[in-house]
Amino acid sequence: MKIKSLALIILSCISAFSAEINGIVIKVYDGDTITIRENNTGFTFRVAIYGIDAPEKRQPGDKEATEYLSEMVLNKNIKAILIKTDQNGRLVAKIYHNNTNIGDKMVKRNDLRRKKRLNIKKVLIAIIIFVLV
Repeated sequence: MKIKSLALIILSCISAFSAEINGIVIKVYDGDTITIRENNTGFTFRVAIYGIDAPEKRQPGDKEATEYLSEMVLNKNIKAILIKTDQNGRLVAKIYHNNTNIGDKMVKRNDLRRKKRLNIKKVLIAIIIFVLV
């Protein structure tokens, strides 16, 4: 049921080339994954931050990255611009708080690796496939 609801939200939000979620970050899993509660519907979404590769749990630097991300976004209003879904079915999005790109800030602060960028055609195909499934 959650996937169908998510698909409907994404479908209704798609304009031009992006879909957007505005909400509050209610959980930080690690240095690049958060849960957002959408402001209007109350639905929750697990989202990976686009463009970065933070250390996983129990890897060197994981606590520092998680703490820094928590300081920046936990219990704060953010805007997530959806880019794609990953191989695990998570949404992948650019995250903004007060017009600051959180992924860029994480990279500058923590020496995180940047992931490869996708071209816009691949992004649109990923969103359409996700909505149709």
